[in-house]
Formats: sequence, C-alpha cells, structure tokens
Amino acid sequence: MSYDISLRDPVTHEEIEVDEPHFMRGGTYQIGGCQTLWLNITYNYGLYLSAPKGTPAAYTVPAAVVRYGNIIFQDRPVHDGDVFSQKHPKMSQLNRAKIFAPFAALVGFDERVRRKEINYVAKHELDADEEWELNHKLFRLYCLTANSKLARANMIRVSIEYFVVCTDEENDAYLVKGQYKTITGIVLKVDQHEQRITIKSGADTEVIPFSDIYRIFKPTG
Repeated sequence: MSYDISLRDPVTHEEIEVDEPHFMRGGTYQIGGCQTLWLNITYNYGLYLSAPKGTPAAYTVPAAVVRYGNIIFQDRPVHDGDVFSQKHPKMSQLNRAKIFAPFAALVGFDERVRRKEINYVAKHELDADEEWELNHKLFRLYCLTANSKLARANMIRVSIEYFVVCTDEENDAYLVKGQYKTITGIVLKVDQHEQRITIKSGADTEVIPFSDIYRIFKPTG
C-alpha cells in the first residue's frame, strides 16, 4: 500500500508540471523521471504525512507519536477574528510554497513559483505625438550611426524602454501581455530596412524592433 502525493495549482487544481523530469523516489516511480510534481510514498512512511486510517496492530509507532500522540492527530486550530489571527494572518498558498522552495526537492518548482509572481501588463499604444517624437529620435540616431565607422566615432549612449512579450505558455498573459524593460548602452546600428535598433550594454547586445520601443531618453548619471 502507498500514498500518491502531488502539487496542484491553487486556482485550477491541476497537477503542476516542470520543464525537466525529476527523479524523486519514495515508492513506485516512473522510469526516466516524471515532469508532473508527483511522488509516491510507501505505507511505512505514511504516518509522517497524515494519520493513516485503519492502522494495523502490527504497525510500528515512532517514539514521537507515543510522546505527542494526544496532539499530532488533532485538527488544525481555527482562528477567526481573534487576537491571534490579527497578529498572525493566514499565509497564502503561494507564500507557503516558498517555504519549501530553497530545499529544491522537486526540480523546477522554485522557478514555477517565481514565474507566477511576474506582473505582466498590456502593451502601450503610442499616440500621434509620441510616435512622431520616437521617429524623430530614431532618425537622429540613424544619422549618427549610419555606418560602423560613424557609430564607433560618435559612441552615442542612450536608454531605451521597450516592451517584451510574455513567452510563458502556462501563463494567461502568453503572447498577449508582457513587461517593460529598460536598457542603457551604446547604439551600434539603426536599421531602417529591418525596423530595429542594435544597442550594446556591457557584454550584452540587444536587438529591439522599432514597434516595441516605448521611449528613448538620455541616461541618468
């Protein structure tokens, strides 16, 4: 006899899956690993998870159970509107999951929790004035970086705030919403044909489509 345990989404109640298979074994396991956050626990460890029903007489009870048997299987205390609940509000399921994230017992779980915390927003559509100002700045940058020789000579340093669409297929914001990011660096190229700008920031080089740019501004500091 054994117990099947799985981590489920607090909203949809569907079993959570990770990108890479995990190889946690507690009893029956799947050859080659399993992407579902599922674990099978054999009966002899069941006592540490919940109180097994119909415990057989031959079942060995750990010393801790004998010592604290009067409280281990009691129901969870209920605090509703009292002083304790005001001082210690109930923890959300997401924050409760974070407690176990550092142990990394299930590969990919902490990353799944992190992705759930990302706040995605709708893309801002530029009005006529904003679009004119952006095009004007892009044209000036093009004139100053028309070729690689000019770009190296002028070393134009700017900050660009741009939109990055959500690529997490498990999120409701997938390909619909995204995040705004800001990069500061040297403009290498303004490609009017491909409609994109190339900027170098430290060791990284970013290619940004014109259509994703929200604004271009002078760096601070």
